[in-house]
Amino acid sequence: MREYGCKFAAYQNTDSEHARRGELKFLRYGYMNNSYVTPPDVFPVADEDGVQRYKFIGYVNLGTGTIHKNERDARVPNDPYGSGEDERLLPPSKNARLWTR
Repeated sequence: MREYGCKFAAYQNTDSEHARRGELKFLRYGYMNNSYVTPPDVFPVADEDGVQRYKFIGYVNLGTGTIHKNERDARVPNDPYGSGEDERLLPPSKNARLWTR
């Protein structure tokens, strides 16, 4: 995820009776090529049975690999991404979103 050089939100499967409970998914957000300026409350892609089980749990700090409730705490020092810089000046991304399955 670090090579994407951007902001990610973390989502966790909160369905206590589901086989994959506790599993994490990550969503890239906040940049021109993304669909989301801010992270949605639920992961935008439903499971194979059509249920949206993944709920937003926090913001990912790519420097430490930790998840924080406050977006400001997830910032990495000296990282131009997420600093409010005009991203048109930043290098192009490899992909608009990162999905896990």
